[in-house]
Amino acid sequence: MVAKFILFILFICVFAGFGMSARADVVTDRIDRLERELVALRAELAKRDEQVEQEKAATKTDQASAVSFTPGKLEIKSADGHFSAAVGGNIQFDGYSVDSKKISKSGTGMRRARLFVKGTVYKDWSYLLQVEFAGSAPLLATSYIAYRFAPQTMAYAGYTMEPFGLQNSMSNTATLFMERPLTGLLWMGNAMGVNLRHSDGKSYGLNGGIFSTDPVNPTRTGLGDTTGWALTGRGWIAPVNEADKSVHIGLSGSYRNVGGYRDKDRKPYKHNFGTRAEVANFPIVLATGPLTNVDHIGLIGPELAVTYGPFELEAEYLLGWVDFKGGRQVKVESGYVEAGVLVRGGHRPYDVSNGYFGPVKTPGAIELVARASFADLADRAFTGPLAGRARSYAVGANYYFNQNVRIMVNYGITNLDYRTGRSDQAKVLQSRVQLTF
Repeated sequence: MVAKFILFILFICVFAGFGMSARADVVTDRIDRLERELVALRAELAKRDEQVEQEKAATKTDQASAVSFTPGKLEIKSADGHFSAAVGGNIQFDGYSVDSKKISKSGTGMRRARLFVKGTVYKDWSYLLQVEFAGSAPLLATSYIAYRFAPQTMAYAGYTMEPFGLQNSMSNTATLFMERPLTGLLWMGNAMGVNLRHSDGKSYGLNGGIFSTDPVNPTRTGLGDTTGWALTGRGWIAPVNEADKSVHIGLSGSYRNVGGYRDKDRKPYKHNFGTRAEVANFPIVLATGPLTNVDHIGLIGPELAVTYGPFELEAEYLLGWVDFKGGRQVKVESGYVEAGVLVRGGHRPYDVSNGYFGPVKTPGAIELVARASFADLADRAFTGPLAGRARSYAVGANYYFNQNVRIMVNYGITNLDYRTGRSDQAKVLQSRVQLTF
């Protein structure tokens, strides 16, 4: 009996073992099938991830090649910012009345009518092409090719403004008065050359380069017959540079080799300094007369400007010395101080990267301004009939419809004392409608 029971138990165990083995085979098959499905699923996911990355790359390429328009400007640019092009300009329409002992005249005219195209190429290259249409024929204005070495370091090559003087470096659309002060006789205009500008964007800046000079007026340059060269530079610091207040301290210098001879008869050029009575539509009222045998000219100009809320104070002094061949040296002096206040609020923004002030952007702002300036061309070496001294005093008002349109009214008196003993006084009333875009 016991033996039969044992045999029965063994039979049951063997049968159960076969059943468990069969189940194990089924489970193993299911695991193998699941592993195969998982491998296939992973392959499918990897394929889809690759397609997603390809789609992202294609979208990025499309975005980079697309262009967008800048609100408030005539500008288009690529989505990545590497390419851009903008069109702009300014129009200044003037009316004037000038009265002196010898000349009285009045009229209207287009002071400036400029159009420019500017932009970037491959992010770090930029360009500007500007043309002046106010004269009898179109003239090239500031135009250059530039390269950005760093966020605040730029190199320029072309027809650019020499970096000398605070107000001389500012756009004529942002100055307090319609015309610059008597110091214009020593300021430079545009010149063919190369220069490098660097700033930290917070508290200081430097700008300097080498330029060609005009053979007749040593502080101007032409696009044609240029025989001299000049090293010109400017530096500035801003110990205070906040949204509504700033302090600007600067210094400019220039060494100008003005030698050379005319191509026709090989005679030396005759040089001349001169200025108007702070009005464009009037003859030269102060000048040295022709200067011969000039070897070189040096210029230096400290500058100071302070803004505090609606108030602005600005001053510059310019000293020039003319060195003749043979060792003789004579000096030329000029300077100005001017102030302005925005009586209905607003402030004049300061651009530390370029070391000057921009236009008022407050719609409806009214600005009252005053200025005094002088120029001294009374050295005995200056033999021209217009050699002497000038003192000018001016007041004015500006109304800003918006940051692009303003109306200006100026009244000034320039007193002239010539070395010949003659004196004169020019009274100027002028107005301007200005639009920038």
